[in-house]
Amino acid sequence: MGRYPGRIVKSGIRLFLAAVAFQVFADDAGRVVVSRSPDEKFGVQVEFDATGTPGGVEIVRLPSKETVADLSGLFMAGVHAVWAPDSSKVAINGRAGGRYETAVVYHLGGDKVIELPSPEAATGDAVRKAMEADRKEQKIPPGASLRRIWDKWELRRWIAPATVEVFAYSVRAASVDGGEGGTNSVALRFALRLKEDDTWEILEQHAVAESEVLGD
Repeated sequence: MGRYPGRIVKSGIRLFLAAVAFQVFADDAGRVVVSRSPDEKFGVQVEFDATGTPGGVEIVRLPSKETVADLSGLFMAGVHAVWAPDSSKVAINGRAGGRYETAVVYHLGGDKVIELPSPEAATGDAVRKAMEADRKEQKIPPGASLRRIWDKWELRRWIAPATVEVFAYSVRAASVDGGEGGTNSVALRFALRLKEDDTWEILEQHAVAESEVLGD
């Protein structure tokens, strides 16, 4: 089975079950506030179709449910929010493609809601370098064909109002001359700090077990 399939399947099942659970609490228009900020002033609202598939995703002001940011079209399943402890920011994680999960981050302040650089953009170079190192370690030839199995970025928690923990996972199946050529994968944990210019700085980077990213 290789280094990846079982836990990836379980991750997909969890995303589906989350969508079904959210649907139970939807209003007549299929909308449900799936998460609220600690100060109860903002929420993440998802609109589900008849099959329980999320479509529209919005950040709304509470209790009015006025839309302050529209993320429609970004996520297809597994939407979940992680709020900064002071309610000043929110990260929204979710599945954005058939084999792809990512996260977006917004700063919430007064009448303005500002989208911040994504954890994926902040850590992408580090993930690519780690993947290249793994290819060399696995002795995968430079000319091998690499097929994407899964890519995942998840902002797991806010360590402080401007510091976050992010997990990244990337896996590719390699083939050489039409035959199997091994598996190229990395699982990383990052600590990122949001600087005054609203860009992320990598404070820590560590390789972790695949199970820490995908769960058992």
